[in-house]
Amino acid sequence: FNNNFESAGTHQTTLDGTNLAGNANVQSTSAAALKDDSFKAYTLTLVYQDFLSNPAAQVVTPGFIYDTTTLPPVLTKPVAGPFNTIGVNLTLPENALAGSVKLIFQGGRDNETVTVTFNN
Repeated sequence: FNNNFESAGTHQTTLDGTNLAGNANVQSTSAAALKDDSFKAYTLTLVYQDFLSNPAAQVVTPGFIYDTTTLPPVLTKPVAGPFNTIGVNLTLPENALAGSVKLIFQGGRDNETVTVTFNN
């Protein structure tokens, strides 16, 4: 952070994970952006050294997950072809928002759209 963060007291800012250097309070960064990964957590470490050059102090906060996209689901069943019952096998790579898991049928004889929403 730049010298706006060097005075004693509470400081706050908002970082855009897709553009870390885009914040006016950022002096430099070792990477342009964070990697979006809902499976691996970051550990945040805040370090500073006082103006008398005493040894640096830090606080460590584990478990920060930067997640900005929904990973695509995997549908392994039904497969293409004729059927009169529909077995559905799907895999969700991350937890879903309640009511958001849907199977949508489009087309058919009447070019219709039928949406099946699964419960939690």
